[in-house]
Amino acid sequence: MGTYIITASNQGNAPGHDVRIVCEIEANMEIVSATGSTPGTVADKSITFSPVTSLAAKQTAKWTVRIRAKTPGDVRFTTRMTSRELQRPVMETESTTIY
Repeated sequence: MGTYIITASNQGNAPGHDVRIVCEIEANMEIVSATGSTPGTVADKSITFSPVTSLAAKQTAKWTVRIRAKTPGDVRFTTRMTSRELQRPVMETESTTIY
């Protein structure tokens, strides 16, 4: 079983609004749980967390996703963050080797 921790940090001086996190997994992974600052909805190979309405300056929001491997291999866990203030999504991909 693997655990991924997603942290959204507001490094600016003004609040961020409607901060949204979406995570995607690959075919040989399955989602065990998704918890955190806002509830998540699991749909097939993705988790969409409800938005953080307002994230104050210098504050963070956190989520935890637990996955289970179906088969060994090299997999990718992808997270996308959007908000009203961002011009384009912030993407992060974590490479994991499952044994």
